[in-house]
Parts: sequence; structure tokens; C-alpha cells
Amino acid sequence: MLEILAEARESSNVVYNDFLLFYKAGQQTVYGFVEGKDDPSFYQGFIEAILPDDWSCKLIQAGNKKKVLEVYSQMDWSRFPRNAI
Repeated sequence: MLEILAEARESSNVVYNDFLLFYKAGQQTVYGFVEGKDDPSFYQGFIEAILPDDWSCKLIQAGNKKKVLEVYSQMDWSRFPRNAI
């Protein structure tokens, strides 16, 4: 059972589910997926500097480049706006 839970935690589905917890349609928020634990604090300032004042940014840590690419390829782009993710 522990092996199954460990495998599930390593899956990109966990990252996608984290995104679904934060996502709110119509909200003025840009969502992004980053690799490592230090990446959100690194990229947050750059992104917020180019966003309008009434917009915010939510970055979700995926763990590595492979997981970021997996989440991106699994996104349902008919449901989520590309320019906000």
C-alpha cells in the first residue's frame, strides 16, 4: 500500500489536482507550473511585475521538468484559458 501511495504522489495527476483546488473560473489570476521548491519565489516577482495591478499569480510546484510538461500536455484546453495558465 505504501508503494502505491508513493507512486501516486510522484504522479503529475497530483499536481493537476492541486491546480484544480486553486483554479477559479473568471478570477483575474494567472496560474503557472514550476519545477522546484525555490522556483515559485523566484518567478513570482517577474510575473507580477508585468501583470495589471488587479491580477494575481499562483505558481504550483510540480517537482521536475518532466512533470511540468506532463501537466501541460494533459490540460483540458477547452476548459481552461491558455493565456491564463
